[in-house]
Amino acid sequence: MGSSGFSRQAFGPKHQRYVSWSFLLIVGGVVAESAGSFVVKLLFASSLSGGVDPASALASFFLTLDLMLIVVDVILTLGLVFLTYDLQNRTGRTLLWTAYSLGIIMDAILALVIFTQVQAISAEVVSQVRTAMDGVALITYMFAPWRVL
Repeated sequence: MGSSGFSRQAFGPKHQRYVSWSFLLIVGGVVAESAGSFVVKLLFASSLSGGVDPASALASFFLTLDLMLIVVDVILTLGLVFLTYDLQNRTGRTLLWTAYSLGIIMDAILALVIFTQVQAISAEVVSQVRTAMDGVALITYMFAPWRVL
């Protein structure tokens, strides 16, 4: 197969650059999610062992986790935008940026809903469960319908 086959050079250096950025953003997002999840869990465990009110600790944990996931989502989806960016015409690029922007707006709406309700729901959850991990599972379940968005 000659140089006319599919290879890195088939789409040109500009596309290669976008794909490289895409790869770095996706890998960076995955690493940020893993490291961030570990740190958030460590902070949660530390606050519980430090005698912080369980409802406050749960609310703080859930808010921090949600914010971290929003940041990771912004990074990962930007990587997905760059993956085919150079192959798109003007309409395709507009659609990519529109979808990306709508995703960020949906994340912001979800965050606002969670921010306004998490303290009350955390107090309710803590009154129903015996362990912190049960509390995390229950609060996640209570916000699950919003996550569908």
